[in-house]
Amino acid sequence: MVDSIAAYQKPVFELLDQLRPSNVPSPIGVYAMTQVLKGGKEDSNVVLGYLSSYISPLQKKMSEAAGKLKLPSSTDQERLAILPSLMKGHILELEQAINEMKAESQAKEVEEVQETLAEFLKIASTNYEVKPFVPTRPLSDAELFGPLGCEFWGKKRVEGSNACASN
Repeated sequence: MVDSIAAYQKPVFELLDQLRPSNVPSPIGVYAMTQVLKGGKEDSNVVLGYLSSYISPLQKKMSEAAGKLKLPSSTDQERLAILPSLMKGHILELEQAINEMKAESQAKEVEEVQETLAEFLKIASTNYEVKPFVPTRPLSDAELFGPLGCEFWGKKRVEGSNACASN
């Protein structure tokens, strides 16, 4: 049961990653700040899809598990019972942010969902084994370009350019 809840860490992380601006290299190696979901009707529909496909089922599984999981500490048990209701509140706030069609407020609410999920799994890990989610990292220039990159030759790429400079 805990593993099925832990599986939701990845889609929640992916959604939050799409809502936040990040520094991403282009195919020619020039870095630029990009944001996949920027708000508006179409992007808000994507967030709504994540909400109905992942976040709402997550809340249901959390409320089912909260009654069945047995923890050694009574305070942990009480907190575990409260977290599904807290998640329901985050879902309502996320629905409101989706209606506003603003990526910043959607990102804030998805971040709260992620924090609540992390807290639930942290409490559950006191008595159950929880598989941690480790997000993948982007490739470095050396890994991405290999012998075509500056790092392979012991040089450093000039910021905003494909030119190589000596260290």
